[in-house]
Amino acid sequence: MLKFYRNYRKSKWHLSGDFSPHKVFLAEGDAEAFFLESLFTRRGFKESEYCVVCFHGITNIKTTLRFLKEQQNFYLVKALGIMLDADKDPESRLRSVLSNLKNIGCADESTTLNEYNISDHNGLRLGIFISPGNSHCGRIETLVLREIQTKPEIECIDTLRVCIESMYGERISDKVLTQIYISLKKPGLCGTGRGFESGILNTDHPAYEQVVSTFTKL
Repeated sequence: MLKFYRNYRKSKWHLSGDFSPHKVFLAEGDAEAFFLESLFTRRGFKESEYCVVCFHGITNIKTTLRFLKEQQNFYLVKALGIMLDADKDPESRLRSVLSNLKNIGCADESTTLNEYNISDHNGLRLGIFISPGNSHCGRIETLVLREIQTKPEIECIDTLRVCIESMYGERISDKVLTQIYISLKKPGLCGTGRGFESGILNTDHPAYEQVVSTFTKL
């Protein structure tokens, strides 16, 4: 996966010289980055036309966007996609992203997202997907569980979930349930992102229809 930059600071990532992708995708974490890479690989995107940058948490999006805007070849970017988790406040997450985009001149007060979570600003096409979508609380693993719900292993996972939750009196997170499924399919493999990279999780599954629509339309 040549275009996956886990941390643009450490990897000395720059939009300069011959590196001039027309589409840049910002991923909140490894899970989103691997999701996007897997999606674009499956869809046959040319590696020279896009790149995925992991900004590692909403608190880093401000510096990431500023860094991106200052790059020599940013003027060649025609589409900017951003994927992050809603957690408990999807509206606040969206406001934060739009505010930071406004600060670098990539959005303004009139910027709104259409039904596909896409907008246009002065020739730059913007796509923002906040998992699990539809202004709901949750994260990318909330979407993953929709895929897992269609798998035969779900009966075993549900039995284990009920047992553990009754024992500890707490709800098991979507992230933990996702890891249980990945471990069942490939013991020792850790992380939602690795699930996508390995093919255990499939970006072509209907569970991801909305997010796929957002980023393939950019």
